[in-house]
Amino acid sequence: MKTISLINSHVAVWSFLRGDHALLREVKLISPKLLDEPNFLDPLENKIRLEVFKHKRNWIYENMGENASLALVKFTMNELKNFTTCFSEITLGQYYKEHKKTHKEKTDFLIRRSKVKTDIKKSMAAVEKEFELKEMLLSAQSKVNKNDVLDCKQGNEENLLLATNRCWIMGHNGKNTIVDGNHRLTAYYWAKKTNKKNKLPNELFCFYFMLNRQ
Repeated sequence: MKTISLINSHVAVWSFLRGDHALLREVKLISPKLLDEPNFLDPLENKIRLEVFKHKRNWIYENMGENASLALVKFTMNELKNFTTCFSEITLGQYYKEHKKTHKEKTDFLIRRSKVKTDIKKSMAAVEKEFELKEMLLSAQSKVNKNDVLDCKQGNEENLLLATNRCWIMGHNGKNTIVDGNHRLTAYYWAKKTNKKNKLPNELFCFYFMLNRQ
């Protein structure tokens, strides 16, 4: 994993609001200008965006801490397969294998977790949605650079490959966990593993922070 640059956390929060499906209703309640023409030097604007972000993603904010330092980093396919998914206790590489098997056999699969956490059932329909994302990525433009990722004029909802380069990764005790973008990254990994003629990049950008507690 390679650090490209340190970034303002408000930029990352803005990016999240441009494409998070869980916050679509909340985002519609704020002025479009806060997303289309953000001013990251305006404390009130930043506070409004952060409060919307915290409405359903407060657990991410709590893990970041109030004065979080974020970085724009770049990682490889080999690194990605060892990232822990947001469901925990299963790496993205394992998660992809279950998806591939489910898509082939047309059956659900179960993510088994520790005794303190409930197992998660992943439906065939949910897997098929990620298969569709994979197909969309294969037809996406093949290049996204640092300036694209940090460009406030480009929204996630308009460019799937760009959105895949705006996922959030959290580091803790030598491990990296996907806290946002699990479906996009699974679709990307799936596309890279099963289509040898793909034109997708071999590395992706992401927003990265360290867990703010022990």
